Parts: sequence; C-alpha cells; structure tokens
Amino acid sequence: MISKWKGDGLNAALHSVLIISVFVSFTIASGRCFADEGAPVVSNVEFTVSGLNVTVTYDLSGSAKANYNVALVLRSRSDPSFKYSPKVLTGDVGLGTHAGIQRKIVWNMEQEFPEGLPGNGYYFVVNADEVDADHSTGILTWLGAGAVAIAAVTTYIIVSHNGGLKAPVSYPVPPGRP
Repeated sequence: MISKWKGDGLNAALHSVLIISVFVSFTIASGRCFADEGAPVVSNVEFTVSGLNVTVTYDLSGSAKANYNVALVLRSRSDPSFKYSPKVLTGDVGLGTHAGIQRKIVWNMEQEFPEGLPGNGYYFVVNADEVDADHSTGILTWLGAGAVAIAAVTTYIIVSHNGGLKAPVSYPVPPGRP
C-alpha cells in the first residue's frame, strides 16, 4: 500500500515550525549559534627539546580572568593525517586561567615514546577554548531551549485545536506490468 500525507496550509506550516524548532535546538545546544567575538587567539607557538622532554611555549590573548581549556596536539608535516594528543603534560594546559604571554607546557615524551619519535618535521598546535567559570551551560543554551519549548507547546495547541493532522490517504497498489 502506498500512502501520502494529505497536506493543507496549516499542516505545512506546523511541519515547518517543527523542523525549524529542531534545527534551532541542535544549533544552540552545540554552542555554535552565535559567533564568539571574544574568542581566544593562540599565537607564537614554539617548542624546544631537551632529552625526551619537550617544552612548548605559546601566547594566549583573552581575558585574564576567564577560564580556558587548553589542549596540545602533535602534528607531522610529512603526514597531514597524523594527530597525537600527548597525555603526560604539565604547565599551562587543561582547564585554567591561561591567558597571557610565554605560557609553557612541558611534555614528558619519554613516558609515551621511550624510544623517541622517528623522523622529523613534527610541530605542535595549541588549541584554546573559553569555558564558563562554573562549567555550566551558557545563557544562550537556556534561551534556545526555552524558545524550542515555546514553539513545541504552541504547535501542540494549534494541532490539538485543529483536529490534529490529517490521516494519510491510501492509494491502491498499481497493477503489475503486462
């Protein structure tokens, strides 16, 4: 049996409202709805190797009072798909107030690569994201969730007062080929 939804203007409008509500909720929940004009900027990333310890220095522009989640990634010029996130790190890495110049991360490479890394052409990328001081969700997330809830309740009220959505209209199965 083949079925098709019988649409009228109201059902199409309700369908659009539901799709937009879902899109807005996912966009806001992901935290990427609005551009972050005050995003932290990492610059002047340099590193030195002493034995099997690597010291990475960087500058992080941003509010000195803000908390940042700083992560270090090892990359390779010869293999663009190579990405390694070192685990044994100390210094200005992880969650904290890391804004400033000449921030330092020390990687004890010996614990992860006792024989060292083969070849050369490695470099480091320092990523920094600003996080809320109390690690809670931001106000935009709560506003977005409220907007989605209002849209869902409004849609429910309109549909229930209008007799609901129309049932599918059924068509007979077409006859087989001659």
